[in-house]
Amino acid sequence: MYSNRQATRVFITQETNGKPIVFPLTLKPLERILLSFEDFRINNLLPNVTPLNNKLVITHALGGVLDIPIPIKYYTAIQLRTYLNDVLSPYVTVTYDDYHYNFVSTHFFSIDAGTTCRKLIGMVDAIDSNLYPAYTVSMPNKIDMTSTDYITIKIKELSVDMTAPNTNRDGTFVRIPINAPYGETIFYRPQFIHQFLLRKQNLRLLTLELQDQYGNIPTDDFSCTFKVEYVYVPPDQEIDVDESKNDDDTILFTHYDGNVKIKPFIGSSGFALG
Repeated sequence: MYSNRQATRVFITQETNGKPIVFPLTLKPLERILLSFEDFRINNLLPNVTPLNNKLVITHALGGVLDIPIPIKYYTAIQLRTYLNDVLSPYVTVTYDDYHYNFVSTHFFSIDAGTTCRKLIGMVDAIDSNLYPAYTVSMPNKIDMTSTDYITIKIKELSVDMTAPNTNRDGTFVRIPINAPYGETIFYRPQFIHQFLLRKQNLRLLTLELQDQYGNIPTDDFSCTFKVEYVYVPPDQEIDVDESKNDDDTILFTHYDGNVKIKPFIGSSGFALG
């Protein structure tokens, strides 16, 4: 049952990303906060080269160790090939064909384990060149120039995990899919509202943090809307979380009237306790 208090909407922007928002709320007896995620918008200007994947390390018979930093920005396959050819000349030449990179040289070389741009260039492990018809390294995988598959919104004051409730909780409140190509606007409004019933008796601060799947923090402007509502929960309907894991991949909640098993399923709204 909803309280007679008016619902409140909270608008989050880049200026408050990672900063605490003062949000003083004190609940009445039996009252709980129902926190809902409504929508999110950001321009897809996410770079596919970041500080976590901007290094190419080659050991060359003539050039020695070539530790190549790749400037942080968004690259197409052709742009990255052109940059690598510029910095690797005259020792190694990079070709691009059928979504694969090939590295070619007149002398023996290897691409070393210190390379962090593996996904971009299609590399799996450290690899030595083969002499046919020249010293060549042909990447086993196709290139992958995507920046990230999703953005997560985390709230460090709450113990929640919308995406993986049976794993170690990292505070993930919602996962935003990258549903627009580079240069266009990502807009996400879930089909099913993500609602979390908080167990806190008061709410003083909320700190929202955006991260991509690799832990990079987006720096572009965004907007995000949350809704705060107030509901009454009778004591006999209180629910506590049992952290034990189950073989049948269910979350075990301990209810005052007994045990209730709830199986998570993909694509639905979320429910967790903070």
